[in-house]
Amino acid sequence: MEENSLKKLISLSRIFLIYFLLHCLKAERSPFDISNRSSVTGSFLIAATGNNNSNQTTVSNNPTNTGGTNTSSNTPSIITSIITFQYSQSTFTMYTGTSISILAPSVSGGTVSSFSISPSLPTGLTLNGSTGAITGTPMGSAVNQDYTITGKTQVADVTTTITLKIGSSAASSVFGQTSFTLNGGGSGTNSLNGPYDLTFDSAGKLYVADTNNNRVVAFAPTSSSAIQVFGQLGSFATTTVNNGGISPDSLSSPRGVTVDSTGNLYISDYSNNRVLYFVSGSTTATRVYGQLGAYNTLTINNGGVTADSNAGPYRSTVDSAGNLYVPNVFTHRVLFYATGSTTATRVYGQLGIFTSNTANNGGISADSLNAPTGCIIDSSGNLYIADRQNNRVLFYLAGSTTATRVYGQLGSFTSNTANNGGITADSLNAPTGIAIDSTGNLYVADSLNNRVLFFPVGSTTATRVYGQLDSFTSNTANNGGVSASSLNTPYAVAISNNKLHIADNGNNRIVVFYIP
Repeated sequence: MEENSLKKLISLSRIFLIYFLLHCLKAERSPFDISNRSSVTGSFLIAATGNNNSNQTTVSNNPTNTGGTNTSSNTPSIITSIITFQYSQSTFTMYTGTSISILAPSVSGGTVSSFSISPSLPTGLTLNGSTGAITGTPMGSAVNQDYTITGKTQVADVTTTITLKIGSSAASSVFGQTSFTLNGGGSGTNSLNGPYDLTFDSAGKLYVADTNNNRVVAFAPTSSSAIQVFGQLGSFATTTVNNGGISPDSLSSPRGVTVDSTGNLYISDYSNNRVLYFVSGSTTATRVYGQLGAYNTLTINNGGVTADSNAGPYRSTVDSAGNLYVPNVFTHRVLFYATGSTTATRVYGQLGIFTSNTANNGGISADSLNAPTGCIIDSSGNLYIADRQNNRVLFYLAGSTTATRVYGQLGSFTSNTANNGGITADSLNAPTGIAIDSTGNLYVADSLNNRVLFFPVGSTTATRVYGQLDSFTSNTANNGGVSASSLNTPYAVAISNNKLHIADNGNNRIVVFYIP
């Protein structure tokens, strides 16, 4: 009985389906068109989109008229609602230890009910799920990461992408030590002993003045093992002063290295009171500054204090035209040599006089120097000098020997107090090395404050600090212990490939920080 009833039900269902299909054909309608035949003709498009992705939902009505004849146009009218949201920019640059606030994105075309992000934000940053704003103080290591923000709408999820570039006050790599917690000196291809200076050539090759090992060592890009040595007759195992005698191949406490645009190397051979010039690829000098053309003498101010003499040459620099600038610690001046010449034609710090060597000649002023140890040229040809014993950095317009800006002395050219005004973002204590990045920002190795300071273009107040756990008011050597965040008497800085390299002299290493 139950089986017969089921068969009858199936049969009736089939009859009903056939009737329904025939009815739809007669009415010229799709069997799945359930719209009201009397409604207004139209197609309604609802779209939700972010910066890179969109989602659309379409509802269409194509009715016939009530008389059974389709008199409406086949071209539908379209009502479109596009939901978008976008942040003020696609890339945000920030630094660990500095609070940030990325404002909520602007939303148009509708409402986003909530936001989420992937992958998770770095420690210290939070996404507001209601507004999409990102706030906080990033902590931890450096980051260069794309993030996808998803917004929920009534129709569909929408997305956009932003990039966070977060620089860190903790180093990401090290040269000269097998870890960030060691600071013992040594020789060989992987060790450094009291590095004073560093520089890069155009190919990214790193040169380090390994002062206490009486050599300069070179590292191939991305390698922490030296591939070339100057001053030790090709040996990485020896550290002898003037190995083989005073010659074009020997060095004694080198304290400066710089490379010109074609890869030729200049070494400030401090205790030999000379600067040596090496053609690219050679470890034997072919030009000498400061010894009247002789390679076998090391006399301080050989021939007297003149435009041809040197006394304790330090971190030199070469401008885009190949002109050389050499700080002389003991004669309190910086000498300018035209390309290829070993006789200076301009002097900074001695009131234009090549035969004087007075510290702060004429008094502490915008024209005086006291044991300068470093200099750098910016892209416009302007000169910066690290005036160590005056606890300041001076800025000179291209070609001028009178400074027009001072760092470390609260704007005064007539004071030279160490940490003038206290240990702050405006003070310096024996600055020794300086570097400029591609946008003109200044980095200063503030040696006796055991830190490196970052100054935005044109500002004499630092906005970032390395080596003091993000504090501008402390100056402890190896603050918090020997680590990726500590410094001990940093002497020089150099920038290559979005990385800040610091010659951390007291820790016998070069530490590398990512700068976005």
